[in-house]
Amino acid sequence: MIQITDEMPETWVRALAEAVEGYGYEIEDAHEAAIVVELPTDAAQALHADEDQDKLVIGWAGDDESDEPGTVHWGLSGDAAHIDRVETFADETDEIDTIAARVHRLLRTGRTEPRQVQHAVPYAEISDACRCPTAYPCRGIVPAADCPEHGGTRAPAMSWHWEETCI
Repeated sequence: MIQITDEMPETWVRALAEAVEGYGYEIEDAHEAAIVVELPTDAAQALHADEDQDKLVIGWAGDDESDEPGTVHWGLSGDAAHIDRVETFADETDEIDTIAARVHRLLRTGRTEPRQVQHAVPYAEISDACRCPTAYPCRGIVPAADCPEHGGTRAPAMSWHWEETCI
């Protein structure tokens, strides 16, 4: 069983909280047991959070047999005290900036690691007829072949880029 431990050094907590705030996220609480980030609406949607889960909780987690910190974990919570499912985030030896970037990516895309997906932002407004997936922070799309606006027969003007460059 994984448990979040009360072993995070104050300097580490403060540094990570400040780095996450640097991306524009609100830190609700930060102490030796957890860093609690208030979920913006778009982050809650990216994470498929339940209606009552409005907080991202970050902490060190280890196993029951060891007092040593394990890896950095995260989970969604409504009260910042109970987490239904704990997910692995990063190794505690990762640099603070790397972990903060993973927090940012997680809150923007729902994933901690980047994908190499090329996508585009159409120059024209996207209408309701569009069938292309738009799960990117830049509101970019991966054109669907059968889309009446962006499919193979239309060839609209678009600005192409890789996912990791738009986060």
